[in-house]
Amino acid sequence: MFRLFMGLFCCLISLTTAGCGNQSERLEQSGTHPIEAEKRLPANVSAKTVALTYTPLVRGLEELHQDQPQQGWSKQKSVPFGADNGEQLAIWLYQEQTAPNAVIPASIYAMLESHGSLFPLGEVGYSPSLDDIATTLLEPAYSVNNSLTLIGAIGTPYSEGRLIGYDRSQNKWFLLPIWGAPQAIDLDGDGSRELLCVFSGLHLNPPNVLLLRWNQDHFEAADLAQTTGNQYAKLVAKGEATLIEAGKLDGEPELYRYSTGTLRRE
Repeated sequence: MFRLFMGLFCCLISLTTAGCGNQSERLEQSGTHPIEAEKRLPANVSAKTVALTYTPLVRGLEELHQDQPQQGWSKQKSVPFGADNGEQLAIWLYQEQTAPNAVIPASIYAMLESHGSLFPLGEVGYSPSLDDIATTLLEPAYSVNNSLTLIGAIGTPYSEGRLIGYDRSQNKWFLLPIWGAPQAIDLDGDGSRELLCVFSGLHLNPPNVLLLRWNQDHFEAADLAQTTGNQYAKLVAKGEATLIEAGKLDGEPELYRYSTGTLRRE
């Protein structure tokens, strides 16, 4: 009986060893060792370089049409907005009419004035936040292609903004809905500026930076926090260069330097 028991025990040990050996062999052949798998980075990320991933913006360019302020709107103020062919541009802010005892604040609407014509830009804030509504000019204006030029944007830190541009080939004004302030910076020192949308953060939404580019007939954006596998991203100055800082909210920050199509970790 004892010899029978020992025989069965040795057979079981042999089968177990063979199984482990086969499993190890399969892991080596497939390269999926558990410890190595945990260290794997996303497909677009190497140890030092991140390939940027661009996706089309949910809302693209929207054509502006000439119109007049609605009845009952009261003009609040005018904000200079650069120039077009020597003609000064301006943005007019209007407050809608509300009942004297209205609980909801009155909406503020913006209109672009160009060569004596007005173009509605939509709702840009509420009456208590009139002073928070600000314009950002791209100086000099940013040339997207041979005909489309971006002038600047209007908005508040806590609402969707409008990036405004003019297409000379079509003789039309356009707006691009954005979150954050536009900036045009030569990130890689090649003499050509990159178009960025810089969001400073709001409530539970951390800071982020979108890198925009024009692709044939539409804008695309690379989300720098998401692309690097982090929770936030922001611009930081290092000497004369502008770098991207990205990281987790509870972790150490990482610094990246932009080079056409990629971010290289410092």
